[in-house]
Amino acid sequence: MPIEHLGRTEKIGEGKASEVLQFDRSDKKYICKVMKENGFAFEHYKGTIEEKIVSMQKAFVFLKRYLGDYLVDTYFDIGKRSDGAPCILIFQEKVEGTPYAQLAEEQKPELRRQKEEIGRITQKAWMDPEICNFPFDVQKDLRGEATVEDNIIVDREGKLRVIDW
Repeated sequence: MPIEHLGRTEKIGEGKASEVLQFDRSDKKYICKVMKENGFAFEHYKGTIEEKIVSMQKAFVFLKRYLGDYLVDTYFDIGKRSDGAPCILIFQEKVEGTPYAQLAEEQKPELRRQKEEIGRITQKAWMDPEICNFPFDVQKDLRGEATVEDNIIVDREGKLRVIDW
């Protein structure tokens, strides 16, 4: 899918691994992460672009089994950049809220239980023998990124949501 098929997009961020676009569909906002070819994530997922998507999808399913609703639903596809080069597209419904890392310390105590629960759940996932089926670098992602405060949003209902892993 060429990125222009998303319709009107707005660039809302950029990181080591991706450029982040926002677009609307049916009065909902969505995020599309356009993975950089030489970005951080590409180092971890080996093989063709199709094989990388399969690996990323497997990693998502693995974590979703543990984190449930804490982990934002994520979908993967192959797209084309404006220059025609293929790229991985990661789609998520946009979580409206505040990054946990940006909260004032006095706001965090009421959310600490959820944050600790996410930590306990991810530790349990790390102990799952299935994690050994992933390449070592992907294992490192699965073992750490889900608990990084920059990857957690406090949604409008006060629930913590993991947006990256």
